[in-house]
Amino acid sequence: MKLYLSGAALLAVLTRALPSQAQTAPAEVAAAPIMDPPTSHRALVKLGLGLDRGLAYNGYSGLIVPVTLGVERPLTSAFSFYGNFTAAFRLVRTIRYCYPQPAPLIRRSIIAVGGRYYYNQASRIRHGHGTGSFSGNYLTLQASTDVNPIFRYASLERYIYYDFSALSALWGMQRPLGSLFVYDLNAGVGLANNGRFLTYDTRTSSYYLDRRLALLPELSLRLSVIR
Repeated sequence: MKLYLSGAALLAVLTRALPSQAQTAPAEVAAAPIMDPPTSHRALVKLGLGLDRGLAYNGYSGLIVPVTLGVERPLTSAFSFYGNFTAAFRLVRTIRYCYPQPAPLIRRSIIAVGGRYYYNQASRIRHGHGTGSFSGNYLTLQASTDVNPIFRYASLERYIYYDFSALSALWGMQRPLGSLFVYDLNAGVGLANNGRFLTYDTRTSSYYLDRRLALLPELSLRLSVIR
């Protein structure tokens, strides 16, 4: 009789324990949230050259290569602000033989400022690619101004000639090459006041240069050393 009661008591204990264990399921592991990449407040300084506005070759000036000094400052993990100064240097100096003074060494200067939006950052994190304000595909809106140093041989005077200004929308990609270099490729189109037409003024009986808006194709591939 005591054995029967002990067995019944054991069965009751097991019956009460089983539902509790059956209802206890492994807790689902919560998916880790995708965090924005850390934002460095340190500005990126770039000095580079490449296929850019200002690159040219002609029989008089020779080969002209643009060199760009730029600074890019992150505002958030996806947005940054930058400023560039480009000087297009003539590598082969030529002299106009009828005058003793050579043409200017710098044939064109460009000042550009803009803002960049590095998009698709979350996808790059999932695939283990580099992210942040200095790496990735981006969209940018850029304002720029071109000026040309000119030497007037007849009067032996040097002065700065305003060429044109532009507002451009660009798509691009920037990637690091190791810890010392970065390449930057972008393309797009801008609106510039570089359309020039000679217009005759009947009041003064003279011609003047009339500026009009025109489309400006943009293409740049630049390799830079960074700091």
